[in-house]
Amino acid sequence: MDSTQWHEANAAVEHFGAQTGLEQCSLDERGTALLAFDDVPVSLLLDETNGALLLLATIGRPPASAQTYGWLLDANLFWAATHGATVARDVAAGTIFLQQSLPVAGLQSEHLEAALQRFVTSVEELRRRLGQTDAGPSPDDRGELTSFMQHLVRA
Repeated sequence: MDSTQWHEANAAVEHFGAQTGLEQCSLDERGTALLAFDDVPVSLLLDETNGALLLLATIGRPPASAQTYGWLLDANLFWAATHGATVARDVAAGTIFLQQSLPVAGLQSEHLEAALQRFVTSVEELRRRLGQTDAGPSPDDRGELTSFMQHLVRA
């Protein structure tokens, strides 16, 4: 992948990495990267079709119940518990994710850092609220990420 959007997004990711002491922090040739913040792995995925850098993290696999899914819907309303991100579910895996789309145009490392801080805080709060101390495999485990990516491609 060698596009203007890739270069813009990668510049922000590299600068973020340099500022935070992460060596070789960059998007790969597919426009993806995986960053870990304590126990919160966050996938970065370049969505060139929509000019966005997507943040994606696993919340967990809570028991399917009306109460759980009702609370997740409430968390999405006006982004009350997600700080601007959106809760989503991978139907096939039964996994709850948090996702956020950042416009690539004009993306600066400072904006990326602030967005990542809010995003990770949201993941931790949602996990705590749902009683998930271990969210299970990272979304970068090929099965879940591939499944989720296929939904993106079809959309």
